[in-house]
Amino acid sequence: MTGLGNRRAFHLAINEVLSSRRYKPLGIAMIDVDHFKKYNDTYGHLEGDLVLKKLGNVLRRCVREQDTVIRFGGEEFSVIMPGSTLEESRVMAERVRKAIAEERFPNQGITVSIGVSSRSGEDDIDTLLKRADEALYDAKANGRNCVATELKNPGSDNNGS
Repeated sequence: MTGLGNRRAFHLAINEVLSSRRYKPLGIAMIDVDHFKKYNDTYGHLEGDLVLKKLGNVLRRCVREQDTVIRFGGEEFSVIMPGSTLEESRVMAERVRKAIAEERFPNQGITVSIGVSSRSGEDDIDTLLKRADEALYDAKANGRNCVATELKNPGSDNNGS
């Protein structure tokens, strides 16, 4: 529907990046549409599908050529960013967040929460995803419509925006 790959495509793409060993570090962003269930309940699933399609287009517009945008499931998207440090990934995620908040969607404005992690060592895919997902939950807990980065240093500020 969105023209983006699915979770299976995510695993294929990230395995390809990791096996090439050409890119180090590697950034991951997990993106969730804020209050999407309420949007679907209010305007219907057909309208929600239009939002998801438009989000896919905005995401493709905001990323670099070497990045991969995936519809991870439901209203959740992911971006694989080969060669991106945590800070570079956070900057891209903030650019995406702002572009979506400024985009005109049918019926009402849409915002997203984004969690970012990066791999600079030998972390496996599951660990990288878990950290990005935890950061996503931090973004939601911090009021949504924001970017949070993985917590690498306990006690530091985890909000990247």
